[in-house]
Amino acid sequence: VGHLVHMASHVDIQVGQYEVAVRCGQCATAADDGYFGFRGSRELYYQTYANHHMHQLCYAAMFEGRRAEAMGAAEALLRQTPSSIIEEHVEYEEPRTALPWLVHVRFGEWYAILCRPLPSPPHVFLVSTAMALWARAIALGALGRVAEARATQAAFRAAVGEVPATRHVHVVSSHHSLAIGEAMLEGELCYREGRAAEGFASLRGAVALEDALPYDEPPGWMTPVRHALGGLLLEHATSPHPSSSPTALLAESEAVYRSDLARHPNNVWALTGLLEVLRCRARRSGGIDGAAILAAKHVDERRTRAAARSDVILERSCYCARGGCSSGAHTQHGKLWAHPPGQRAKMVIAATALATMLLLAVTTARRGEG
Repeated sequence: VGHLVHMASHVDIQVGQYEVAVRCGQCATAADDGYFGFRGSRELYYQTYANHHMHQLCYAAMFEGRRAEAMGAAEALLRQTPSSIIEEHVEYEEPRTALPWLVHVRFGEWYAILCRPLPSPPHVFLVSTAMALWARAIALGALGRVAEARATQAAFRAAVGEVPATRHVHVVSSHHSLAIGEAMLEGELCYREGRAAEGFASLRGAVALEDALPYDEPPGWMTPVRHALGGLLLEHATSPHPSSSPTALLAESEAVYRSDLARHPNNVWALTGLLEVLRCRARRSGGIDGAAILAAKHVDERRTRAAARSDVILERSCYCARGGCSSGAHTQHGKLWAHPPGQRAKMVIAATALATMLLLAVTTARRGEG
């Protein structure tokens, strides 16, 4: 029953109805839980289906910007799959255990990545270990700690070398997926080192590798590289000293987002990036680029609908990017993992103190009314 309910989500994702896909996934996983409760155990045949359902739920939720739903599905897959099944069928069950690392990267949770322990035992979790090191290198690069990121990149490459060619998820070899990660990581690190042209070339190569993957759903690479490429092109176009024409950089960024929307209709990340590009065009023209102003209004309406269920504040297509035309910091809503541990502690203390003061004020006011 769970798989029958889940199957409709494949159509929903193809047409950009991510909310419906999430609901299908929620119903499918509820049916799976009922089946396992009835059986009293988790056997391989149906666990494989259940893992696919949670995988797809995670993927759909990420496209809506629903961090809690995506991470809930990723952690549930990791928690509910018996270790005996992972070890006995490691070639196709182990690679899916990397999902939490991908969710952390998607939502820019850099300190959560750096604090999370590496998978254990590493000789079993080969793909997951490689993806964990990739996520750490991405996080370090985004934080500006590029030398540490380069050292972690070397560890990632060594870990990739330990992954056997037989590891895969559905029809996609894990080596194909990891090659995309390598090109994406190299591009982001080159960019942070001030070598923008090399960085963009590597990211374009990662896009080509992603496009060459055989069809699968969820796909062999779950965080579209175009979101990073478009975001960094936009950042560079609005930087004080871009290495090439800002107009050309904005044009490429816009084309990247439109291409992504053709592949993943209505996804909030590409709509967010496209809106930012159009606003930049309008501002750079001094308000006389009527086409950009009208297009921005239309995209803003689409983005508002797409972001209706998001539990994060989205200002960029990728948390790896900074700057842009919108005012305000790149902030996240409802969670603290974007901040260093010491800063998180201060934020919690401040929030607790504020809540206490408000409670005392309300209590005093009510007593006065009495």
